[in-house]
Order: sequence, then structure tokens, then C-alpha cells
Amino acid sequence: MTLEYLEATFYTQALDGSGTTGVPSSSATFNRGAVTGADVFGGFGGRIRSGAYDLLTTIRDHEVEHVEFLRAALGASAVGPCTFNFSAALGSVDAFISTAQGSRTPA
Repeated sequence: MTLEYLEATFYTQALDGSGTTGVPSSSATFNRGAVTGADVFGGFGGRIRSGAYDLLTTIRDHEVEHVEFLRAALGASAVGPCTFNFSAALGSVDAFISTAQGSRTPA
């Protein structure tokens, strides 16, 4: 459950989200333009570059759904949300994507 909170909160803080039980809403760190214009997508064609934001928000939405599902399934046994500090991972789109991929954050 804690892993699902971590993933949902990470994407919500990066890309905005309306919030859900246990995953606080957040103003976006990165908007569509920041994501599609990022260097990390520079080697990809226009279709991937232009669709990157939509793909990432789909991942965000799935992670939020995982939290909602587990909270409903576990009921009173569900653990509460944690506080996470993603400041290093949200310093740039490149750092965000690197962290999302499980890679080391670029210097």
C-alpha cells in the first residue's frame, strides 16, 4: 500500500492531480509544454514527444486508481498515506523521467 502511495504521490506532484483519498492534490511541477519540450525526449520523433505528457498522466491516473482500489479493498486495515520528499526528483523533467524509469537522477 505504501508503494502505491509513493507512486501516486510522485506522479501527482509532477503532473498535477485532483487528489483522492490519501493522495493530496497538487499543482503541477511540469505542464504539457515542459514535458514535451524536455531534452530527454529530444531523440524521439514528434509523435512520441507530443504524446509524452498524455502517457505520463495515464500512468499517474493508474497509480491513483491503485491507491483507491487498495483503500477500498482493505477498508479500516488500509495504512494511511505517508509524506514523501521528491524535491530532487522534481528539479527538472529529465530528473523526473530518470526517476520514473528507476535510473539515477542526472547531475
